[in-house]
Amino acid sequence: NLRLVEVVLIDFFVSYRMNRLSWIHKSYSPVGLDIGSSGIRAIQLLGRGSSWHVHSALGIRFDAGHLRCDGVIDEPDMDEAWLAEQLRCLKERGCFNGNDVVLHCPTNKLDMRSVKLPSGPEGLPYEAIQGAIKLQTGQHLGIDPEQAVCEHFITDGAIRQGQLTVMAITADGEWIRRQLELVRSAGLQRVSVDALPCALARCVNLMENKETADVCADEESSEEFDQNDTDVLIAFLDIGYMGSTLVVRNSKGPVFCRFFSLGGRELTEILSQRLLVEINHAEALKLKYGLECRGGEFSMPRGEHEVMSSGGAATTSLVKQNSEISQTIYMALQKDLESYVEGLIRSLNYVITEHPGVQLQRMLLCGSGSHLCNLPGFLTEQFGIPVEMLAHPLLAEVIEHLPDSQSQTGSWTTALGLAMIEGVR
Repeated sequence: NLRLVEVVLIDFFVSYRMNRLSWIHKSYSPVGLDIGSSGIRAIQLLGRGSSWHVHSALGIRFDAGHLRCDGVIDEPDMDEAWLAEQLRCLKERGCFNGNDVVLHCPTNKLDMRSVKLPSGPEGLPYEAIQGAIKLQTGQHLGIDPEQAVCEHFITDGAIRQGQLTVMAITADGEWIRRQLELVRSAGLQRVSVDALPCALARCVNLMENKETADVCADEESSEEFDQNDTDVLIAFLDIGYMGSTLVVRNSKGPVFCRFFSLGGRELTEILSQRLLVEINHAEALKLKYGLECRGGEFSMPRGEHEVMSSGGAATTSLVKQNSEISQTIYMALQKDLESYVEGLIRSLNYVITEHPGVQLQRMLLCGSGSHLCNLPGFLTEQFGIPVEMLAHPLLAEVIEHLPDSQSQTGSWTTALGLAMIEGVR
């Protein structure tokens, strides 16, 4: 029988090396709480000195009757009560330390854009910047400016031609209020909210080329960005259950974000309708066989060519069958993927135009919908830049202890980025 809710708990001790350093002061991050469209994921980090590990992680997967659409819970009276119960379960079973929780505001509930404000050489006070942002950007969300929640960070401290440039974030205050009430109803009282683009961009700071036990929490020590290097841009594509978020960042933080309606669920539904198969079967086909297309033409991956040259007739037949399935999947999704890619390319070209002389280095994939087989290779060919899954030693630490049903790294990226929020270290 299918379980309505799958709960997986990780509560493992730190490594032997960390135990040897037990005399160093321990500190805990807030709980990064990702309330998504298909489930809840929470991560808390434990640190001693400059090393951080996963203290606890908990995942709750929604059943079909409680899936969320566009960030709004269907049948609010019933489903919000149900969701609050899942959050209470998370609090009780998660073995989290303290009550500090960080939520995220999704991209379709906020507006992030660069704003230039007239300024003297001494700059502008915080209150003046906030007031100007609310007047200029609240209209982009289609809400009353009085209902908007605004924040900003300064992307360039220099005053040029009498103007100060800031990155303005305006969010739907009513949506945030509802989320805060929901989480607090579960007994999690100390709650803050972070913008999704900021959480995603934060994950690049601690990624690659580090041993898990040596992860440094100081964002200024990033190997990906030199402190004075603003000539490199990295794009993130978070393909979620109900939509996608494109974020581009430089060494200072996010410089662009945009929401796209296409997500993993829609791709599966399109595949189900066009291949005339059940939705669960379509999802399994998508993950197992994925896309095999280069320059508009179908081709098999290198590994399968190698199998054909060394295997017998049975192997050759199986490879051919798998290739035909992959080609069928690509043809079924081709029109929608082409439209999706065109929108992404327009956005990336806009960012490059706004940052002349700056190199777009690569794109990193995350999100529950990013695990479409061979998607990185397909997008690499479309964009002409390297596209790969976002890797992180702390994500690897989480996934190592999860069962196969929840062992997709992309699904945990948002929760990790929230747990790594600036100021808790």
